[in-house]
Amino acid sequence: MGCQTEVYLGNNLTFSVCTHDPDTGVLTDADAVPAYRVYEDETAVAILTGDMAKLDDANTTGFYTELLACTTANGFEVGKSYTIYIAATVDSDTGGIAYNFTVKAPIVVNKNAALSNFEFPMFSSVDHVTGLAGLAVTAERSIDGGVFAACAGAVVEVSGGIYKINLAASDLNGAVITFKFTAAGADATWITIVTQQAA
Repeated sequence: MGCQTEVYLGNNLTFSVCTHDPDTGVLTDADAVPAYRVYEDETAVAILTGDMAKLDDANTTGFYTELLACTTANGFEVGKSYTIYIAATVDSDTGGIAYNFTVKAPIVVNKNAALSNFEFPMFSSVDHVTGLAGLAVTAERSIDGGVFAACAGAVVEVSGGIYKINLAASDLNGAVITFKFTAAGADATWITIVTQQAA
């Protein structure tokens, strides 16, 4: 059973539950498909309700899932927290479980438009997990599969192995941009983004 803890507004969220016989603990199909209710923050009225569906019935027992479209049309908002309450009855005994998740704003990078304070980490080439401070970082970008060229702006350290760069419109003038950040003593950091046309 499980549920992701964050979702971007407009994306889908999938959650699942496994049902067991309350007397033996053995995986057992529910008497009826589990029902769910979704609540925003601590509002007592559910914004969504429904029934889950059996997944891979031929190969699983008591395994149910559901996919939610976390859209504004379905009542979801950026920055809000949500609770999914699931109730299932097995062998005439009803049990429940709850999951929580938050909705985040989607990341939008516009094509051919400057983007300030683009942050990225730099890790030690020794253990590959320690953030390194005080590096002289070189920033390059490949636009739509082209050769790598220097980014227009300079890299500035934030703290704790995090750095930032102000990307110029020319650095983002393509549909798919791959950035490469390198420095002595550090692993190269690669980041690929897909831009969209500005509205």
